[in-house]
Amino acid sequence: MAREHLYNIPFGVPFLDALAEGLLARFGKDPLLLAQVRVLLPNRRSCLGLQEALFRKAGNATLLPIIQPVGDANETELIDAQDIPVPLEAVSRAKRRLLLSGLIRQWHKEKHGRSLRMDQAMQLAEALTDTLDEMQQEHVSFDALKSLVPDELAEHWQLTLDFFTVLTRQWPEVLKREATSDRVLRMNQLLEAQAQQWKKHPPAIPVIVAGTTGSIPATRALIHTVLHYLPQGYVVLPGLDQGMPEEQWQALHRVASHPQYGLHLLLKALGAERKEVTIWPYGTAMQHNKNRETLLRMAMDPEADWGKLALPPEAVQGIALLDADTIGQEAMMIAMMMRHHLETSAKQIALVTHDRALARYVIAHLRRWGIDIDDSAGLPLNQSPPMVLMRLILSAATQHYNVVVLLALLKHPLVACGDKALCRRNVRLLERECLRGVIKYDGWPVATGKHAVLLNRWLEKVRERLKPLDDSLAKGRVSFQVLMQVHLQVAEALADTDDLAGHKTLWQGDEGQNCREFIEELTEAIAGHPDVYAEDYAGVFDTLLIGRQYHLQRGQHPRLHILSPLEARLHQYDVVILGGLQEGVWPRYHHSFWMSEAMRMKAGLPSADREVGLAAHDFVQCCAAPHVYLSWHAKAEGSPCAPSPFLTRLQTVLKAAGKDISQPLCEVWQRELSGSYAKVVVPIAPPMPAPPVEARPRKYSASLLATLLKNPYEVYVRKVLGIQPLEALGLSPAGREFGNVIHRVMERYVPLVAHTAQGDKEALILHLTQEEMAQVAEPESSTAVLWWPAIQRLAPWIAEQEDKVAEQRTAFWLEVEGRMPIEITGHTLTITAKADRIDQMRDGMLSVVDYKTGQEIKASEIKTGLQPQLPLEAWMLEEGAYPEITASPVSSVAFWNLARNKPPEIESYPEQKLEEIKKLTREGVVKVLTFFMQHDAPYLSNPEEKQEAAYDRFAHLARRKEWH
Repeated sequence: MAREHLYNIPFGVPFLDALAEGLLARFGKDPLLLAQVRVLLPNRRSCLGLQEALFRKAGNATLLPIIQPVGDANETELIDAQDIPVPLEAVSRAKRRLLLSGLIRQWHKEKHGRSLRMDQAMQLAEALTDTLDEMQQEHVSFDALKSLVPDELAEHWQLTLDFFTVLTRQWPEVLKREATSDRVLRMNQLLEAQAQQWKKHPPAIPVIVAGTTGSIPATRALIHTVLHYLPQGYVVLPGLDQGMPEEQWQALHRVASHPQYGLHLLLKALGAERKEVTIWPYGTAMQHNKNRETLLRMAMDPEADWGKLALPPEAVQGIALLDADTIGQEAMMIAMMMRHHLETSAKQIALVTHDRALARYVIAHLRRWGIDIDDSAGLPLNQSPPMVLMRLILSAATQHYNVVVLLALLKHPLVACGDKALCRRNVRLLERECLRGVIKYDGWPVATGKHAVLLNRWLEKVRERLKPLDDSLAKGRVSFQVLMQVHLQVAEALADTDDLAGHKTLWQGDEGQNCREFIEELTEAIAGHPDVYAEDYAGVFDTLLIGRQYHLQRGQHPRLHILSPLEARLHQYDVVILGGLQEGVWPRYHHSFWMSEAMRMKAGLPSADREVGLAAHDFVQCCAAPHVYLSWHAKAEGSPCAPSPFLTRLQTVLKAAGKDISQPLCEVWQRELSGSYAKVVVPIAPPMPAPPVEARPRKYSASLLATLLKNPYEVYVRKVLGIQPLEALGLSPAGREFGNVIHRVMERYVPLVAHTAQGDKEALILHLTQEEMAQVAEPESSTAVLWWPAIQRLAPWIAEQEDKVAEQRTAFWLEVEGRMPIEITGHTLTITAKADRIDQMRDGMLSVVDYKTGQEIKASEIKTGLQPQLPLEAWMLEEGAYPEITASPVSSVAFWNLARNKPPEIESYPEQKLEEIKKLTREGVVKVLTFFMQHDAPYLSNPEEKQEAAYDRFAHLARRKEWH
């Protein structure tokens, strides 16, 4: 027998549309009566959806019923709120974490004798609040925690139980002292008070609870009150499976992971049998796909005999699989699918996912095509422009204005420092002239070069705006409230423009308003908070932002939607894409590191399978759409992923029934995105630029000739196009400057010991090195500490080798440059080479020495002509290309390998082998230059892989990955 006022809107029927149709049919004839009806829905999103459905169904202007979100109840939304004693105000999220972290730090100090860092305590507090919320939600007393751990269990469980004293004894006292309440506890009290009032004074107006599964005890109690105590109380269930065999239904109390488990519990709490539930008689005649319902019922039944399943084609019609390799590929396929339906139909399309990263990827792809769409689940507050600015300010200050962080701060779009145009211009100059390449200062930058005066004056003004925070952070312990205000003051000072004050620039728009509300909440929360260590402040600020979301107020796209499963449960769309169907994402497992599963059950908390059951219900409800795409990716950050168990079950059932849900269009996109569609992929040819002879270089240094031999494309870019690569930001002097220091030391040391008797030559080298190092690094810096062992190892070896050379030579020249003209196809080219040292030996012949402190020169490259520097210098010496040196035969060339991380050695070549190398070099240089002075000679990108990929700075310009 049907129970009066207990209804169900079955699977596949548009829930909110059917509910709206029923409201209008029952109460819409009298607009004043409809305006008195109270409708309680699970969340605010469903409330907005019902409003939209009523407007669509009414067809003209109408008064709306009172629609309230039972899951977000507060005293302003309660029915007859004036008759209900309002509970204490809920503590804000920020203050709650601060208060709990204080208790945790106190407990840690008492237990371990040392203080816990404040940001670490706040992360523990956030995890503890999850347990606290769940206990309050399930009406589990703190006393239940006292008997969780028997004495014989492991010590760390005993420690966990002791840690829970923060909740059992101290937290209630803190709430009492603060005259406040927990949010969940307050919501429970509001719902219970409302239920009690309705029991005493049942309202005469209709009250309808719709769309909720009653997963929270307080909500179940309210639903019970509405059904049993209100004369016009109605309960409308979402997606109760009334076709499930009775035997299977009765066994659900053992299967918490089943999608019908929550509704089974709710009916039990209501004292109702499933057969007493009536199908909602409005809007349910259409779109109830019983075949799809049967398919999903079988997929979710762990005891079903899938081998005997016979499915009609209608069961799988409209279901397709999007099988991607990575999250980026999945997001692209989803965006393409949404765009495809947007352009080819008038359908409503929704992406439903737990994976917020996937949602952001999809949004980015759609915006590239001019399609603006927002994620209804919100955006991370710490990624909003004002919060990014405030976090960068802290990062720059606490990292002593590290070059990368400082540049990120100054380039932030909200930073103007009083004049936005001037700020942008000066930041570009500062980056090019001061922040790229080797940095020879610590902390705040000092500009050099032709714009030094201008930039240093502007930098001083920027520093003045940052100084209050620097001063506060330098104080050690400081008032949390004062530090917060100084932080805010600095952010607003940096945001000042030439026509707007910083507080107007920083807090404008949706992002600014949401950030301002967070700042106000935080300012209120820290009032009266004890002083904090300044070095903890940045971590605390970042931690307080974790998990905070904000919503944009601008309108959503009229046909595209991105929703969480909870929001999408009651909505019906023509096309639904269930994205991120990975194990651990859908369903999400809420693992608690405070309690094991056995401890949770003993305390009276629901099992982890309960969350799986709720997720399964959402999954089934979303699968009711006419067109459903199931999407997942196989790898995340290089690690393999497993598909969601829901997807695996569904695929297993379909395979057993001989059904295929692959979609031809999806398969084409998959092949194209994965690059495996060989029939249409046409590899592009490598670039072969061949500029006119007049545009080709006329001057070649020895290093440029080496580059021409290995990677001609680099010569084309640098010398023909005039493009020079930017150096990396804030290079440490530990790399390049080490070589410069060694060269300058050798340039000073050789003349000092050449003609005079010196005492301790090793000590002299160390002394000269200290003087040169002081020009590029502080004596106590990490660079100096890194270099000094290498210098100590090199000094005796250099002294010994110089003594040997000094005995054989009569003259030497240091850091000399030669220029040699050469005729190539009627054009005069110039070859230049700078020698580190040239020695004239007693036999009148010359010796060339080059100091190498970086990449090792391979002997094979010299012999094959790929490293022409020393043979080229020998050739130029014999041709008289060095003005200071008389043309003479060269008897030897040698590399002195003085690398910091390798033993020193000399790579030299005897005179007979050198003649072959010099001849090969002369012929090779002439041949190469002759080739590249032809109008059709192309500058190829790294032919024959001669240039190591790590040193090819122009591979991206050559689009090497597209053709290699």
